[in-house]
Amino acid sequence: MSSNPSYSHYDIPDNNNSKYQNNGRSPSISTTDSCGSFNSGSTGCDFRPLTAKKTSDRYSCILIVVAICLALFCVILGACVAVLFTKMEQVRTELYRVTGDLNDRKVCLLCDDLTMSPFEDENAATKELEVTSDDNGDQVCCANNARQSKVMFDLLFKKKNKIACIEEANAVQTSCNWTLPGPVLSGRSSAHLHIGVQNTGLRNDYGDEPVRNWQSDDPTAHIEGMNLMKDRLVINTTGLYVVYSQMYFSAYVPPATPKSSSVLYHYVYRYNVIYPNSGNQLLMKSVRTFNIDPVTSHSDHTSYTSATLRLRVGDEIYVKVSNLSLVSRAEKASFLGVVQVA
Repeated sequence: MSSNPSYSHYDIPDNNNSKYQNNGRSPSISTTDSCGSFNSGSTGCDFRPLTAKKTSDRYSCILIVVAICLALFCVILGACVAVLFTKMEQVRTELYRVTGDLNDRKVCLLCDDLTMSPFEDENAATKELEVTSDDNGDQVCCANNARQSKVMFDLLFKKKNKIACIEEANAVQTSCNWTLPGPVLSGRSSAHLHIGVQNTGLRNDYGDEPVRNWQSDDPTAHIEGMNLMKDRLVINTTGLYVVYSQMYFSAYVPPATPKSSSVLYHYVYRYNVIYPNSGNQLLMKSVRTFNIDPVTSHSDHTSYTSATLRLRVGDEIYVKVSNLSLVSRAEKASFLGVVQVA
């Protein structure tokens, strides 16, 4: 039997023939892979482009996460810095406040509570303090640091101790006797002093000044039962006393000087730390008119005052004048005396 012409030139595929078997795939399916091309010299598909894309996406995700973390870290760091600066500002404000409070914490006392003498030059320690005036016009001494505080408390202690000693009326031969009385020959305490040369310095104008340099070594001068301490007679026995003082004022008047007049003041004070108003009390006052007349070529005036006064232990008697430069140097013309009568 002759073969069919339609199949004369074609082979009929045989499913059992291994020639047409391609790993179990249908012979009608193209032997080219799904990638669209064969990789020359190798078998299977080329997956490198897909793998590279996935790796790039992974890196992008990692970078995004890192960027987000850095942003969050910067935000948190900025918040911490802001909080820190706020705290520092609060600390600085508090420090300024505390510093201001410390500057305002100064110790102040009335200068009268610290003075130890009626003469300004003997109260030099108070000059180391800050001196102001209060609403009443009284001088106030303030300490702003440790050194000034030491000066203030030293003065306060000395004054309180002096007050305690003065008020201890029967303190005889004890540590409170900061000045021992002189010998008593007449049975009563008394003193008579002559004036010495006055040191007016550069000052030659008007203004109340203490008389200094009292002399007790002259044959007509004496001190009994009291002491002369820094130009003040110190009373050591409470009693009744006669206090007297004379000042002799004299001045040369040049011929060309115009005729004029002025007023001279002569004061007798007592000072004691136990008294109010800075411890000073005016006992006597004398006022004289000082005439300047070129015809006489000299102008001379005396001022005398006296009184019977009750004095206490610790009272210090001293004299002041309104113009120290006019006090005469004449011997025995100016004097100060105290005599106990009871």
